[in-house]
Amino acid sequence: MLEILEINRDIQNSCEELMQPDTAENLFRKRSRSLAALNEEGQAEGILVWMLKDRDKDEGAEAELIDFNGSNEEVLSQLLDEYGERTGDDGVKRSFFERPGMAPEERQSFQSAEFDLEEREGRDIILQVSDLKSMKIGKKKLPDTIKNIGVLQDLQFWQGITNCVLHEKKGLMDDLAVMTKAWYDPEVSSYVMTDGRINGYFLIHRTPSGILMPVLFTAIGPDSRLDLLNMLCYSVNAAVKNYPADTKIVIRRHAEYVNSLVSYLLPGLKGETVWAGSRSEEVSLF
Repeated sequence: MLEILEINRDIQNSCEELMQPDTAENLFRKRSRSLAALNEEGQAEGILVWMLKDRDKDEGAEAELIDFNGSNEEVLSQLLDEYGERTGDDGVKRSFFERPGMAPEERQSFQSAEFDLEEREGRDIILQVSDLKSMKIGKKKLPDTIKNIGVLQDLQFWQGITNCVLHEKKGLMDDLAVMTKAWYDPEVSSYVMTDGRINGYFLIHRTPSGILMPVLFTAIGPDSRLDLLNMLCYSVNAAVKNYPADTKIVIRRHAEYVNSLVSYLLPGLKGETVWAGSRSEEVSLF
């Protein structure tokens, strides 16, 4: 008999062997939710981890399943059943995921849970630091207003984050307002400061497995286009300087402007083929 529980720190170690390499760091974020299926010995036989995502105003929330695994189809089905019971508590109206590969039994579990599945090009562009040298950013001296976030005091950093949140600029970080400076690579992440105020960030997270992932790229103000270009140049140069050429970079095309930028800077690169799943959820009214 399996017991379905939220993953806490007491059972985390039992669950991590079932997780993707970079899942554990997301378990206890503010907008993270997770479940484990435990057997009678208290060992995990399955996990399901998801992140809550903001939608447009008044449209509720979405949930992205970032990791799932079960020792068999029945375990995963039980986790999906419990997941469906819990989404209403967070006002989730749609669930979705992308997965590079899915076993037939996994596909069956999701189809039985009324997820629509399709194989398609994924949203992530995967490249290496060596590929950055071909980007169309030009070579120029950057202004002193562009630096890496490692030189910022915590108060300065939070003032810049507050400025972004007030302008509804959060990139991939729906929990931007609560994530500390330590979440971002201090040498490669950059900022722009004008008139003593931080008006833009290019924040890059380094995962435990060593992947570099841009999570926020925004600038606010009359010179925002130039500021974005300068931050991009700074961070690209810093990545080439600080990381081996084969370091993996993942760029998530979460918005059309990102897709357009990637197409211009890195023409011809495509995402890998993934299984994409989605399902509408029922929101509890009580």
